[in-house]
Amino acid sequence: MNSSLAWIIDNFDAYVHNCKRKPRLIEKKELLSELDSADKRVNDKFVVLFNRYKSIDQIMLFGALLALGIQWRNVTTHSEAKNILDKDFEKILVDNKEWYYSNFSHLVILMML
Repeated sequence: MNSSLAWIIDNFDAYVHNCKRKPRLIEKKELLSELDSADKRVNDKFVVLFNRYKSIDQIMLFGALLALGIQWRNVTTHSEAKNILDKDFEKILVDNKEWYYSNFSHLVILMML
């Protein structure tokens, strides 16, 4: 499980990195600068993208699940990690637990949290 989780989050990180490479999928200089300032911190890159696109249909729902995955991955793969899931993401997950159950093969959010 831990290696799968690390692989998923590392793929997200690689996707963001590749979107910045030429030919760029991300062209806005402000966004590129914000992502560059996140350096190698996957969670910081995620937060930059989430805050920019959270108003798009269902991004909040998928984003909260990705935030939980990043938090889990950091705690399970980095012995000194003290990541805590942001309360806003936890609220999104709990408030939409039926949606996750219906759309993610009966995923039980309360068990994940």
